[in-house]
Amino acid sequence: MYKKRSTKELREEVKATTEKMVKDVENYTRSPEQIKEMLDFMSRFHQYSFRNQALIRGQRPGATAIGSFKKFKDLGYSVQKGEKSIRVWAPSTTTEYQFRNEAGMLVRIPAGQADARIKAMAQEGRAEKKTRERFRLVPVFDATQTNMPVKDYPKLYPNRPMDYTADPKLVEQLAVATKQWVKKEQIEEYTVEDLTQSDLAQFKDEGQKGFSLPGAARQIIAIRDSLPESDKIAVRIHEMAHNALHQDSQDGKTTPEREFQAEMTSYVVCKHFGLDTGENATKYIAGWTKNGETFEFLPVQERGKMLGDVQKTAKTFINSISEQLEAQRSQSQTRAKKRETGLELE
Repeated sequence: MYKKRSTKELREEVKATTEKMVKDVENYTRSPEQIKEMLDFMSRFHQYSFRNQALIRGQRPGATAIGSFKKFKDLGYSVQKGEKSIRVWAPSTTTEYQFRNEAGMLVRIPAGQADARIKAMAQEGRAEKKTRERFRLVPVFDATQTNMPVKDYPKLYPNRPMDYTADPKLVEQLAVATKQWVKKEQIEEYTVEDLTQSDLAQFKDEGQKGFSLPGAARQIIAIRDSLPESDKIAVRIHEMAHNALHQDSQDGKTTPEREFQAEMTSYVVCKHFGLDTGENATKYIAGWTKNGETFEFLPVQERGKMLGDVQKTAKTFINSISEQLEAQRSQSQTRAKKRETGLELE
């Protein structure tokens, strides 16, 4: 049963939770294997901020799908007796009246407690009505802590991913969807073999699978045509991550940091859709980070920001690609209905 905490208890809880999250971030970036484990978790909870992903993983590493007590109840399920909640950050909006008293001190009165005098002061311009957003820790539960069957777990996701794990057309569908997504973002995609000499001058390493020109007047990505289709998908997302994250060449990031972010984004997105690029991603990250040594010299807060940017970018990519996949499915269903009614010739 939930017990309301005192202000002091809440302050101590926030401090302890934040310190643990920072420590977890430090641990996650020690080696490519730990980074991959963290990214697997991120792919399952892409709709949550990185800060909340770290909190959830720290409290329940095997978490699968998260919801509030009320959310499970609304879906017709209940939390099992004796289960301990997971704490995550949630925004809390408050509206209040603010004004200076005779001593010049700032006074805040919650809108719900404001009397006629305070409201009159606001109308006269002597008080100001303001809305403030704060974050507080709230209790949630993992689906495994309830009587919800596994088949219903997707109900907890606001943007439910389709189940591609058993679909032999996964690669074909993702290839089409990601190409359409690139086109929608108004970025030109080429094969490396079709590029002009001036473009190829940017292609410094003959072993590269692809490249992009973030920050350039002409936004392009290029992918080697000789790659398997599944590899092209991962490279396409990797290069799009560069375009999204690294438009500013003066942002202070090193090349290893940029490659680290792009590959992490690609891995999280691919993993979400059932395309596991883990082996290649781990090798790639290990190569660029010298098995994690590169990040030992970065402040933990900076590592956290880098990972937070990956989370935000992966979330945006997942939502955009999901839209394209949904459009594919809708078009396929429409064609099937037309064939059934004889409106479309084979």
